[in-house]
Amino acid sequence: MNCNYDDHDDVYIEHLPGLTGITVQIYIPGGESIYKVNHGTLDENQQNTARKVKSPFRINKLITYFQVKDAETGELIYEFDPPLKKQIKYTAQAWAEAVNSETGKELGRPRLAYLVWKNDSWADHWVEFTDEEINQVIPPGTNGDPHGYLCLTIYELEDPLIGGC
Repeated sequence: MNCNYDDHDDVYIEHLPGLTGITVQIYIPGGESIYKVNHGTLDENQQNTARKVKSPFRINKLITYFQVKDAETGELIYEFDPPLKKQIKYTAQAWAEAVNSETGKELGRPRLAYLVWKNDSWADHWVEFTDEEINQVIPPGTNGDPHGYLCLTIYELEDPLIGGC
């Protein structure tokens, strides 16, 4: 059981290099010819700066950095119609680490938040995805699937670095 994006042609897999135990799929229904999803590159300094942001909580892992652009003009897209769908798939170990982290215990699921890059710097606080945006939580072991999933629907999002714990 997952968010069922595997059978679509316009699914993009975008996660930071070196990330283990977590896979990110982005799906924009009908977006194959409308949008282009670019996996942003982050140098070590940008990643370290993002990890230093501890408000309102500390993120344990940087999961993905991506940009959605208009396929014709190359301009960044911040509002999605139809909405962007995102699946974050966890191994059982990665899920357990996130849930048992200092900030994950209270929710019983991994927390997801994002930072925005503006004026050559990351914002000074993480913005947590709401329960409305995280519309499906599937713990490892559900229906025999060893993986856990968080499924999101996003209507609006600035140029994000997504982190989790």
